[in-house]
Amino acid sequence: MDKTVKIHPDGVAWGNMYPRLFKSENRPSNVFFYKGRILVNKDYIELKNLIPETDIFFKFQPKTRDIIDCINANEPVLLTGEGGSGKTTTIEQLASKIGQPVMRINFSIETRISDLLGKVHVKSGKTYWTDGVLPYCMKNNIWLILDEIDAADPSVLMLLHPVLEDGGKLILKENEGECVNKSPMFRIFGTANTIGAMKDQSNSYNGTNDMNGAFIDRWTVIKWPNLTFKDELKVLKTKVGGLKHRTAVNICKFAQDVREKNTKNDFPLEVFSTRLVLKWGKKTALLKSPIEGAKIAWMDKIAESEHAGLIKIFELYFGKAVKKKKI
Repeated sequence: MDKTVKIHPDGVAWGNMYPRLFKSENRPSNVFFYKGRILVNKDYIELKNLIPETDIFFKFQPKTRDIIDCINANEPVLLTGEGGSGKTTTIEQLASKIGQPVMRINFSIETRISDLLGKVHVKSGKTYWTDGVLPYCMKNNIWLILDEIDAADPSVLMLLHPVLEDGGKLILKENEGECVNKSPMFRIFGTANTIGAMKDQSNSYNGTNDMNGAFIDRWTVIKWPNLTFKDELKVLKTKVGGLKHRTAVNICKFAQDVREKNTKNDFPLEVFSTRLVLKWGKKTALLKSPIEGAKIAWMDKIAESEHAGLIKIFELYFGKAVKKKKI
């Protein structure tokens, strides 16, 4: 069957009022379907070194639909959620599905304006300008991920205001006032741990800063959830070989229960991400013991005085012979 493509109007997200694409085995490589949404790289370009590798085991969450809607509407997207919940990876995997180049910058208090905008260099008595990551992405149809944006100096983030606006441009005063327009496939994304709905967990993430209200107002903010028990179990069993089903189930049950306890400040580890679950699973498979795996993966992040209580909790999930238990 031939592929029939009906592209919706530019700047308008997909919804029930717009027709979907007919699916076939011969779909173009730069088109991705997800739960009634479609993502198309309209200006397909070959920057293979900047296209993320596809993780065939990656599990997209339902809120991915909201990200796709924002991409199609050309809206800046800020994902806020716990560390290790898959915020950055989701964006990268969407890009991999359509062959979209991506660049990523991790913010810290040391990130400078020149890291984003660029700077003037002097060589052999002559000066020349080198673009920073922001104008480079704007000019070259590249998605830009601003990772851990709540760790940045707010004064650095102020320069993003015009870029985040609809039709906004970037003026490079240091480069003779060059005006940089957004190329058609340029998109900007942010990730954070303590913005919006996650603000009440700011004590769990040292080094983060309060964000200016005018800055946040320019983003579409999406709270990113942890994986459900079922999906997390599937990811663990897929990515970690050598674990018995029951052990994998108990690791995921433990993680889910810890997250619930954290809402009541009942557990000494403030963040228990899927990233940590995978690390624990790998160490458990290697050491043939969930308790020994936990010691290496995360228990040593907790005060030793807390360990005795943790061992009792482990017994509820893995039995009293956890040290000897075969995986």
